[in-house]
This record gives sequence, C-alpha cells and structure tokens, in this order.
Amino acid sequence: MVAQNSYRLGPMAVEPGKVGHGYLEVGEFPNGERIKVPIIVIHGSRVGPRFWIEACIHGDEYDGTIALLNLSTKIRAQDLSGTLVLVPVLNIPGFFVFKRANPFDDIDMNRVFPGSSDGTFAEQYAHDVLQEVTRSADYLIDIHSGGLDFKVCYWSIFEAAGGEVEEKSKRVAEAMLAPAPSKPPKILWREEKEDPLLKNALFAAASKRGVPSIIFEGLGGGQSEYVETGAQDKSVLTIEEGLLNVFKTLNMIDGHAMALESQYVTIKGLVIYPCNKGGIFRPLVKLGDKISKNQTIATLTSLLGDVRDVKSSLDGIVLGIRVYPVVAPGMWIFELGKL
Repeated sequence: MVAQNSYRLGPMAVEPGKVGHGYLEVGEFPNGERIKVPIIVIHGSRVGPRFWIEACIHGDEYDGTIALLNLSTKIRAQDLSGTLVLVPVLNIPGFFVFKRANPFDDIDMNRVFPGSSDGTFAEQYAHDVLQEVTRSADYLIDIHSGGLDFKVCYWSIFEAAGGEVEEKSKRVAEAMLAPAPSKPPKILWREEKEDPLLKNALFAAASKRGVPSIIFEGLGGGQSEYVETGAQDKSVLTIEEGLLNVFKTLNMIDGHAMALESQYVTIKGLVIYPCNKGGIFRPLVKLGDKISKNQTIATLTSLLGDVRDVKSSLDGIVLGIRVYPVVAPGMWIFELGKL
C-alpha cells in the first residue's frame, strides 16, 4: 500500500494515520464574521479516495449529524485507505434555530447551488461550500432525513450525469442503500437532468464538476426511539451501516461489502405535495404504500369538525408523510414518488 501525504482543508493540515478537528470558514453572519463549520478529518495511513460526507444542510435533519459523530469514534485512521471529511452540520445558522433553511434570507441552501460569490446569504454560503468540495474531495455523500415534521423512506439519489461520474455515483448509491431495512421500502432514484426539483442541489452541482455524488435520505420525524424502546434510532444506525458498506465496497476499510439485493423500488421523480387548506391532518396511507390518482390519501378536519378529503395527484408511491398533525395552507404533507 502507498503511504499518504498530509491532507489540507482550509487552515487544517492532518498527517497520515491521524484525526484532525477544526473549522471551515464559509459565508458571513450579518455582523460580518465568517461562519465556522465544524469539520472532522480522518486521514488514513494509506492512499485512497477522499470522501466529503456531510449532514444537516437542512438545519433540522439531525439523523446524519448523530451518525457522523458516532462514526468518527469507530473508524481508525491507521486502518483507513483514503480520507474522510466528516461535516456533522453544514447549515450552522439553520441548526442554531432548529429550521430547515437559514434564518437570514429563509432560502433553502440545497436549492441554490452552485451559488454566487456576491449573491444572497444562502447563495454565498453555497458558493463557498462547493469550492471546497470540488477542491478537496473525490466523492460526496449528502445525508438527509425527514427533519422535525416528516418521516420518509430510505432512498439514494444519483445524478444522470453520464460516463464515469454517473457510474461511480450509482455504485456508491447502491452500496449506501444495501444495508437499509426493506420496510419501509428502500428507493433508488436516478435523477434526470430535466427534473427541476434538485437541479440546484449540492450533489447535482458537484456531479457536474466531476465529483461523483449522492443524496442518502431516511426516516426523521424529530423523535428518538430510545425514549420508548431504549434502542438506538434505526435511521442513525442505517446511515452508519450504509457508510461502512460504502467504505468496504471501495476497499477503504477491511470487510465484506453487502450488495443491493432486489428488494428495492426505482422511481422516476419526486412530487412535493402541499395541502391547500388548514386543519388537523390525518394520513390514510403509510410510507411505501402504492397509490393511484384521485385516491383519498388523507383528511383535513377543521375545529368545527368539517372533514375534507385530500386526493393523490398521481399514480405512484408514498415516500414521505408529515408527522405533525396541524397544518396551514401550503405546508408539505406528502412526498410522492413517480413510478
């Protein structure tokens, strides 16, 4: 095996076989100070891929944050081929206020890549992040969950980038998804270039710049299973197992890699389904249920007891459901997959 050189990221320099802790400066707070994003670098003793793995680009999606912190204590730099750049929380301002977007322009950062050096708060933040990713990483995994208000199926998304970038992205997407539970069903999504939903997401922007990249998403809902069962949250454990499987697949750590078996669903796209009325939301379908167009999939009940049906807009599969029961007009209540 070939020994590594030191790894540099921002002001950090980490020697082979060592772990570094520091900050990456991106964007600016309203007081003019640079935003410091905490970074953990596990720099292997042997040459291998450089992986940028981040969580909480949406500030209320904590499953990946916990998984990365757990993983940072389990991977020994001496036993690693390559480098792991672990970013437990990318969206520091959103994390501070328990919100998906940042509190300064309320823009979803994962919808504005590649960003702009002189744009809005979110655009400047995104611009600086993408510069660092393309400079310092060979692969990117962007970890998501349903946040505080949603629960979602487990899924991997890769960009229809073509060529070697798509081939490598798909391999990582499949390896990340392989250990996930089969219920709710796990989803593999090759995002087409014409799909407008995620065309300005970080994974898409990085793929276009030659960095094989995926999104991995699962569960969420803002509740800990430990409270009821004393068990580690399944979403956190699934993320950890998926990442370890990726590292085994790419020969970064020892061990037998698990292949993605046939028990998964491929989708062609995602529809964010908002409600057009307010009230008490009651879903009538579960995660992973197949649905048909015009099927009643939920009800909304006013405080006078008036019940209104919510009907599906397509034939597809239920990928995400709101868990918070009170809704206002325009709030997301479902994420529906196109089959």
